[in-house]
Amino acid sequence: MTKYLTGQVSIGEATQEELEEIRKELSSAKSDVNGSVIEALVTTRLASSNSEARRLLTSGAVYLNGQSIERENFEESDYQNGRLLLRRGKAYKDSALVELE
Repeated sequence: MTKYLTGQVSIGEATQEELEEIRKELSSAKSDVNGSVIEALVTTRLASSNSEARRLLTSGAVYLNGQSIERENFEESDYQNGRLLLRRGKAYKDSALVELE
């Protein structure tokens, strides 16, 4: 799992068995192509409220597939084989898996 969290290997390359293991270890959420980053942060408990999620976004503390973002919606290009990794802060333990519905 570490290779996916650290970006050594794209989450899009994970096998079904590896995905099952990742789902056991990390919070996960479902979203649509242009879904809300804020909603995903709250759903996965990376943020306790919408206002905290917005504050995290504006401060540059939200990472999507290892890249810092400040936008409030996902884009189609964010998904790798229908999934992406969302992270709050620098600690990899504060990560979540987001999958397309």
